[in-house]
Amino acid sequence: MAMVDTFDFQAEGFYLKHNYEVIGELKGFPKHHKRIYFSKVL
Repeated sequence: MAMVDTFDFQAEGFYLKHNYEVIGELKGFPKHHKRIYFSKVL
């Protein structure tokens, strides 16, 4: 299993395009954005 995180203004689309599943979000970190946690079974 792979686990990664990114911000909504960085590579969110990349991970979604490559079939990673969102497993969590931390809103307001940084302000007006969110940190997104992904996982994928390899």
